[in-house]
Amino acid sequence: MRALEQEYTHVRVLEQGYSGVAAILTVCGIMTVLILGNLVLVWYTRSLQFKVMELKDQRIRLMSEVLAGIKVRDGARKEDLELFVERTSFSLKVLKLYGWEKSFEQKILEARKKEMKVVRQIAVLNSLFVFNMNFLPFLMTLAAFAMHILSDQNNQLDASKAFVCVSLFDIIRIPLTSLPSLIFNLIQVQVSLQRIDAFMNQTEVNADNVLQGSSGDPPILVQNASFTWEPQQRITHLYNLNFMVPHGALVGVVGPVGAGKSSLLSALVGDVDKISGSVRVTGVISYLPQIPWMQNASIRDNILFGKPFDAGFYRQVIEACALSLDFH
Repeated sequence: MRALEQEYTHVRVLEQGYSGVAAILTVCGIMTVLILGNLVLVWYTRSLQFKVMELKDQRIRLMSEVLAGIKVRDGARKEDLELFVERTSFSLKVLKLYGWEKSFEQKILEARKKEMKVVRQIAVLNSLFVFNMNFLPFLMTLAAFAMHILSDQNNQLDASKAFVCVSLFDIIRIPLTSLPSLIFNLIQVQVSLQRIDAFMNQTEVNADNVLQGSSGDPPILVQNASFTWEPQQRITHLYNLNFMVPHGALVGVVGPVGAGKSSLLSALVGDVDKISGSVRVTGVISYLPQIPWMQNASIRDNILFGKPFDAGFYRQVIEACALSLDFH
């Protein structure tokens, strides 16, 4: 307690009179300016974090195209790992045979270049923020001593006063030094949480978009149905559709690019929001989109798709998809 009282007494010496008030106001002004400047840096860094995550998503999407969606789950069997290597080599062979190496390389490098440009900007802002936080205590000490001496010619700064003030400002320096990393970690956490929140709060698929028909109904029956990809804006993309697909029929949908052929198929499986009308489907639909994809599972699980294993059906699929050579 005596040591604290002695330090408090020495500090009060600097704070007496006009010189003490001037020193305090100067220190407060410097802190305000630097803190406001750091708030601007934090706000700009936050916007750059969102941007770098978007650029990273674009780069990962390009890499996924190169690897053709090849995935192996954790704890996979030895055969699955060997198949992963074989399919990776096959995917890269396709790029080589079609001469797409330079094209994909240029796209990936360009995406990486854009990402690294933003990463460097974030690193520069982080360095400025760390510099400001570390420089602030020294600047406060210098300003306090300068105002104490210059405001009154009778003021003297001896060693006892100086060392006490330096020790107090050094106490402030320790938390300020760790503050930059804490703030930047909080920014990254906030960006990640907002991305997770946006994903988790996406609109759920309405189960009433496609209704299950009865045994006497045709396989597909669409009556006065209108669909939209943007339910919030209520923009109609497919308007007043009426058609029926009878049993055993082979139906082809023909139209120019952008006419809505893929949207129609997506509407039949319930991926497009229905505005009006009705869609009834009897039985089970198997949908093959334009862009191929795989589950994060083994090849066998992708073929079975959650159904019980049937050796005969499994062999038929292997032969139909010409996968025998890939397996061997």
